[in-house]
Amino acid sequence: MKQFLFDLDLSYEQCEQFYSGHIESIQVTSHSGKTIRIPANRFRSFITPIGIKQQFKLKLTDYNQFISLEKIT
Repeated sequence: MKQFLFDLDLSYEQCEQFYSGHIESIQVTSHSGKTIRIPANRFRSFITPIGIKQQFKLKLTDYNQFISLEKIT
């Protein structure tokens, strides 16, 4: 299993583009420097009235299949 930590800071207006279909994936850089592209729909449950301003932990299998995406408090 692989784990990646990263920060995400998106305004509510940027998050609205997930729903309109203009954004299909979000590219982030993990704290270790790895660039990762994640389907935007994975973040829908984390959207607040101010957008998404959170640190996350992404877990993948050794074959890069999605396991989970968790916000870190």
